[in-house]
Amino acid sequence: MFSKLNHLISNTIFCSNDEISFADSLFAFHRFTKNTVILDPDDSDANLIFVNNGYLRSFYTLAHEEITINISSPNEFTTSLLSFFYNDKSKMTIQCLTDCEIFAISKQNLDSLYSQNPLWQEFGRKIMEKALVEKEIRIMDQIYLTAEQRYLKLLKNNPGLIQNCPVKYIASYLGIHPESLSRIRRSAFPNNC
Repeated sequence: MFSKLNHLISNTIFCSNDEISFADSLFAFHRFTKNTVILDPDDSDANLIFVNNGYLRSFYTLAHEEITINISSPNEFTTSLLSFFYNDKSKMTIQCLTDCEIFAISKQNLDSLYSQNPLWQEFGRKIMEKALVEKEIRIMDQIYLTAEQRYLKLLKNNPGLIQNCPVKYIASYLGIHPESLSRIRRSAFPNNC
């Protein structure tokens, strides 16, 4: 059941089977159906979530409009950092876009893992570094790439997301209107329409 998470761990740090088993014991496995909300804006005790299968959408609601800030794919971590690290209200919603399987770890259990062995701190640092670099690239893409370029890049790098997530959420994630995304798709792939 933990194979994807354990594979990520093994590819990031070198640790023994006993250390991996200890980590496994601190993660809780959950299955959710499509559209299930797993984090509300008022939650102040978010878990760090590893997406085993499925797609999760993180969004803010502003004046009755939902603004998608992230779509998490299999083998990725997600959370509300504000809630997870500072026990403040998350202000964001995390919702299942598909049926999902996740592994969740609380801040307390993550701290226990870090205190077990410095290797786990290295693992956490490497995962956080990767997330921060991806966030910077996403910001640069929003500034420097056209909407069509952003869509084509997403299609190339994560075709599963395009296939499994509704157009309106992909458009919001790309920072464009659904109608604009439909035009981009027709223009880029005229034979598929």
